Amino acid sequence: MERKDYNGVRAARCGYNYSQKEVADILGIDVRTYQYKESGRGKWNNKEIAALSNLFNFSISEINRYFYDGILPIGNE
Repeated sequence: MERKDYNGVRAARCGYNYSQKEVADILGIDVRTYQYKESGRGKWNNKEIAALSNLFNFSISEINRYFYDGILPIGNE
């Protein structure tokens, strides 16, 4: 089983040139909460996962790897 790869969220945020505060504001959460979740110490809720996936154009495979430990039964994209 794969481990959640929260570095992918950070890499996407940086790649899109967003600050943690900007993404936290988009998600409607405090920047400290965002930092906690981005570091892997907190869990994203489904609404946040959907918003991040839309914001950063994550593929199904990336969503599976970043948020679900690679356990979703997905086929080819």
